[in-house]
Amino acid sequence: FMPSFYFLGRYSQGVEYASITINNPNEFGIRKRDINFKDFDIKEKENTSSTIKYSAYDIEPVAYQKRAPSSFFPFVKFSLDEFTLINKPGKASNWAEMGKWQYDSVIKGRQELPQSTIDHISKLVENATTDIEKAKIIYKYVQDRTRYVSIQLGIGGWQPILAKTVDETGYGDCKALSNYTKALLDSQNIPCNYCVVYAGNKQKSFPEDFSALMGNHIILNLPQESKDDIWLECTSQMNPFGFIGGFTDDRNVLVLTPEKGIIKKTTKYTADDNVISSSIDLQLTSQNFLTGNVSQQFSGMKYRDCESIERTDNKTLKIQSRFSHLSSFKPNNIDVTTDYDTAIGDLRFDFTIDEYCQKAGTRLLFKPSVFNKVYKEKNTTRHLDFEVQRGSTYKTTYKLTLSEDLTPKTLPTPIELDSDLGTYKLSFSQQGNVITINRLFKMNEIYLKAEDYLKYLEFINTIANHDNKPLIFLKK
Repeated sequence: FMPSFYFLGRYSQGVEYASITINNPNEFGIRKRDINFKDFDIKEKENTSSTIKYSAYDIEPVAYQKRAPSSFFPFVKFSLDEFTLINKPGKASNWAEMGKWQYDSVIKGRQELPQSTIDHISKLVENATTDIEKAKIIYKYVQDRTRYVSIQLGIGGWQPILAKTVDETGYGDCKALSNYTKALLDSQNIPCNYCVVYAGNKQKSFPEDFSALMGNHIILNLPQESKDDIWLECTSQMNPFGFIGGFTDDRNVLVLTPEKGIIKKTTKYTADDNVISSSIDLQLTSQNFLTGNVSQQFSGMKYRDCESIERTDNKTLKIQSRFSHLSSFKPNNIDVTTDYDTAIGDLRFDFTIDEYCQKAGTRLLFKPSVFNKVYKEKNTTRHLDFEVQRGSTYKTTYKLTLSEDLTPKTLPTPIELDSDLGTYKLSFSQQGNVITINRLFKMNEIYLKAEDYLKYLEFINTIANHDNKPLIFLKK
């Protein structure tokens, strides 16, 4: 490994002087890549076949700002064309060569399984008619009989333990469990590939044109001819088949094949995928007592939100924390389910709120976005670019039933905002003493330069104003 060198390591830290010198008297092939140098005074002092030197002076501290890009700090990456990893010599100047070396030196020949296990898997999948159906059965089999244990052994923590060892013990790390799943899939002639990835909530990709020993996690790739590839997270006992959530989504990974390494991009979850759809019945009395029931469906990345509620011991506290802006909010009769086959979650509960509306004399001021409110953000000077890595959509229908002694003064006119940042729609209708409120808020994945931040601020604060503009109810 040639470690990367960071000239600035963290926010709110200034640097008087930082430098790196690589002396290479034998003139081994070294490749390098400068990253995020644009806004910093970093000088390349020397660049020859025998010496590389960079220096930086007087870098001012940079204060953190919300939603700053995940890759901001200046650093330089290095990679050797020839290398040795624990007595495993390699030579690679591109990803095709790097992937081929990793396949041959790290994972080849480690998929052997006992014949009894192969026979058992063949029996499990004998009624499945497609490779995907078989893969689902195998994936569930691995989830049901293995557990994750971190093992930093092997070739520098890179080589998986043997598949037959995982089969005997029932545990392994990401390398071992992925390799074991691959072995089971291989036994049924289901095409799959071992993949190296940078995992984490912040999306970090392998650069397409700069190869090196990279990554911190392993997943599996199931190539598909006529549709998007399927990706498997083999360390989770909960993930639905093909669902990789926010841990390895939308990033370049290195796919190892017997012939070569290939850079592919994992599943991207868009704003149209990451959806919470809500149907909410409300009843409001003139004593300012709000009751109701909530039905919500979670899909895409939002599935994780529902799953976290299902897995917690104190579901009441978890739901109260989601809606902490509602004082005296009490959820009851909580019912939460997650569908393993579709990666869709459902949440239902009743609730009471002792005093929801603001009072103005005999009037009640009812803010229409009870459960999915957008808050105003302060207009601060922006010095860092602004990023929303994953979009999301909230679709909500409220049916508000008024007690007989309440009547609305007027209903607001419909609102519709549409821009490259997202969409917002809010409309009202009335039939008898029932007011229907339809609300749609969609925030796209966005990247804005610091000087364009006011565009986002205007968009989000306009929505917040409409969310907080009250309906006025009069007592008869």
